Amino acid sequence: MSEFRLRPNLSVAALLSGYEQAPAVMVQKAAQANLYILGDFDHGLQLGSHLLFENGIDRAAHESSLISGLSMGIYGGYKAASHSGFTFTLQLGPMYTLPLATTEFKVRSGLRMLGVINIHLGWSF
Repeated sequence: MSEFRLRPNLSVAALLSGYEQAPAVMVQKAAQANLYILGDFDHGLQLGSHLLFENGIDRAAHESSLISGLSMGIYGGYKAASHSGFTFTLQLGPMYTLPLATTEFKVRSGLRMLGVINIHLGWSF
């Protein structure tokens, strides 16, 4: 996750992650906007919005098949950064997910609501 401070109480972030959910290998690309309602960029309570695009390849299909989806949601969270740069962020909220395509390029429909839990641990420089 890369978070960029726009103002003391406002930031944007970009995230890139991947995982395997057999038989598919997935990649997630996301963007966040954070407003720190108490505290500031280094230590505070945040409200934010999250937009995520996910795509992958289903390795079990006879031909390489794409899987993709789009998710968006809002969250509340807390971020704390120590003097050494260690950063902890916890974000919770609802997320709406729309599958765009699945195995053999068949389009699926159906908006689903899921819960989102983001936990970030690392160092900020």
